[in-house]
Amino acid sequence: KGNCVEYVYPERDDQEYLELLPFYAIPDGAHNSTHDSSWFRIADGTNSNKFYYGVACYRQIDISDIFARTEDMNRSKIQKSVVLLSEEPLFGLMEARTRIVTEAYFGIGEEQFNNDLLRDWFDSLRTTVTQDTLYEGLCLVTALAKLQLNVLRIVKLMLLQKKILIIGSPAHTVSNIIVSLVSLIPGVLYDGFLPQIEEHKQCNMPFQLFEEKRILQPYLPIQHMDLLRHSDSYLVGVCNMMFTKNSCVDPDIIVHIENGTVEVVQPTSRINKLMRLSRADKYFIEDIIQHQKNRLDDSNWLGSDGWVRKRFEEYFMRLCAVSMLPDVLHPKSDSNLSLDLIDVLEDFNIAWFQEWKETEAFSKWKQGLSSAEDSVLEHIPAL
Repeated sequence: KGNCVEYVYPERDDQEYLELLPFYAIPDGAHNSTHDSSWFRIADGTNSNKFYYGVACYRQIDISDIFARTEDMNRSKIQKSVVLLSEEPLFGLMEARTRIVTEAYFGIGEEQFNNDLLRDWFDSLRTTVTQDTLYEGLCLVTALAKLQLNVLRIVKLMLLQKKILIIGSPAHTVSNIIVSLVSLIPGVLYDGFLPQIEEHKQCNMPFQLFEEKRILQPYLPIQHMDLLRHSDSYLVGVCNMMFTKNSCVDPDIIVHIENGTVEVVQPTSRINKLMRLSRADKYFIEDIIQHQKNRLDDSNWLGSDGWVRKRFEEYFMRLCAVSMLPDVLHPKSDSNLSLDLIDVLEDFNIAWFQEWKETEAFSKWKQGLSSAEDSVLEHIPAL
């Protein structure tokens, strides 16, 4: 009978968005694996400005392992997913909890495919949102191990609001890497869900990177590829190579998880110049990678995911402080940049910095500044 939603709890009247769920819940190429998971955002059917954050835990089992077969089970294998939707982006925590009930739901005996089990489990869910819960289950170790220096290149292209397609398998790895990368930019992942940190307020963070036609989607199925056709920018994770062959996708770069490479789709574009890491950039990201490699156990703060996010927070605070310099915010059209300012801007790659100033994200960031931010200039952290 194809992909469909079999059971929903609690029942809702605004269920138009449920028509989109089946393809997010059963990842592309799912028939090749016994289990996987995907993370995604999906718009409310009655309010396009409201998103649900979803986690799907997928399982494939042999028909011989079905405890109570029904007439419509006429294939050799059964594919199903348990999906949890939340108004808060607690992807890692959601997967950890959904994975447990999924194992029971697909278990042996009378509890198999028992919807009462799902209902009771859902009613027991209670979580208070903190920074720790937002980051639970994310794995920067995997992102850094697979992408190395390209982590910083990708994050900086996110600030330039470029079209970034990240492809790999399984869907769980792609989804986790996408969300882990977003978590490196202060406040973007939890904007609106937690009180702003005072240092972020002073720097007018978080940056507004994903709004309206600027798409963030940790996992996008091939059936919804057309969503990218009219986008202005995106950061999207996919598992199907067909995304790389369709003109409606039109990415600036394609990131291949399997070998950690970044493919520039139009080699004659400015992207190569924008992706160049400055000497300060290289020192920054190489130091992070080395600390992660040298980390011996989970009790060591140096090299931990939290430590890595703190280093990136300092990086972006410095970017904000440099962007607030008078000669940057209010340049004089009849004068060239001073040599001292050029040196400061080159820490970020001057070509990248000039492009950053032309983005919608920079424009919105600049509009939100006030005189109170002047104090930040006294605390420019060194890279």
